[in-house]
Amino acid sequence: MFEMLLNKAKATEENFFKELLNQNMNLEKLNKIYKELKLDLNSLYFQDEFILHYCCKKDLFQAVLWLISNGINIEFENSQKETAIFYAIHAKSSAILQTLIDNKITFYKEKEKLENGYLLRNQELVKSDVEMVYNYILKQQI
Repeated sequence: MFEMLLNKAKATEENFFKELLNQNMNLEKLNKIYKELKLDLNSLYFQDEFILHYCCKKDLFQAVLWLISNGINIEFENSQKETAIFYAIHAKSSAILQTLIDNKITFYKEKEKLENGYLLRNQELVKSDVEMVYNYILKQQI
């Protein structure tokens, strides 16, 4: 019995990231680690990036769904004023983009930044994508 307790792995932040970023995540295991560690999702960074931004950038759809369902701030801006929607557009992930829109992310900030001429790193690379998405959203609202 004592050996079983010793062998039982303690949950760590590393284990949390490993499970969250796994394409075949085990939800039961992820939820258990999350509850055990009592993590603040809004203060989690992976490879120097806000965890939601990282998951959007890497097109980790299931991870994004899990983070949103557990209350992560989808409006969080990094030091370059980029939000999750920027990373979803940049990754060309329509599923993540639709999920962010369904969860009421503010897209108009990005459009305003475009119109005012100060948007994002790699602005010229994503400007047409942002405008395309903006037009798509407008059509959906009609």
